[in-house]
Formats: sequence, structure tokens, C-alpha cells
Amino acid sequence: MIHSRMFGAVLLYSLLSGLAGGTALSDTATDLVGAFQVHSVSASAAPAGACTKVQLMVDNESRDDVQILGVSSDMATRARILANVGSRQPVALDSFIIPSGQSVEFSQSRWFELCGLTRSLAPGEAFAAELRTPRWTSPLIVHVH
Repeated sequence: MIHSRMFGAVLLYSLLSGLAGGTALSDTATDLVGAFQVHSVSASAAPAGACTKVQLMVDNESRDDVQILGVSSDMATRARILANVGSRQPVALDSFIIPSGQSVEFSQSRWFELCGLTRSLAPGEAFAAELRTPRWTSPLIVHVH
């Protein structure tokens, strides 16, 4: 019993630290020159099969606009970007452009949703995800609140 718990703990650590090609993931995803940063990544607790709201902050200090296609994770079967438009129900977006030199918060008026959770998410845990653009993906650690 103790060996299986230790193996589980080592496996979880290896998974979270080994997703980025052997280097440990940090809570801030940064491109090679540090001009594009993703931080404050969190999700809501939710039962298996349900959806969770993923919130994050993106700083685009690069010289180029960046098109965000979405967030993906092995924790969910579906993902989408949602935005509040007026007083209507949230609308799904195909992508979102972050202009050069701007910061965008994905939390209240726009956010990511992961649905069909493969297991329950409890407060205090974390899971791996990726922020996708047409040219690259950035590995993320999502903290559950």
C-alpha cells in the first residue's frame, strides 16, 4: 500500500515536471524571448463529465498580434472559448486576437471552457493544459479553486 502511494506521488510529479521535454513547468508560460506570457491560470472545481471555467491572463509584449485558438487538456473531451456579448447567452468564438503590446484577461467577459471532464476537479489540485495558437502551444499548469 505504501509503495503504491509513493509510486503514485512520483508518477504525478514526473507527469507535471516532464511535460515540457524534461524541464519542470512553471506557473507562468513564456515564449523563448519572454515577449508573450501566460499567468494566473485557474479553473473551477467540477465533477467528472461536467464543464469547468478556465481563467488566465495573457501579456503580449511582442511586435506581433497573437491569435489564440483555445486551451486543451487531457482532462477534457471538448474545449471552447466563450464570450459575453451584450445581455445574450455566452457566444463560442473560433479564436481571439491579442494585439501587440496588450494584456488580456480571460475571466469575466471572455474565458475558456473545458467540458467532458475525465475526472472530478477538487480545490487545491492542479492539472496540465496547453494554450494553442496557429504557430505554437504553451504548456500550462491550471490550479483548481
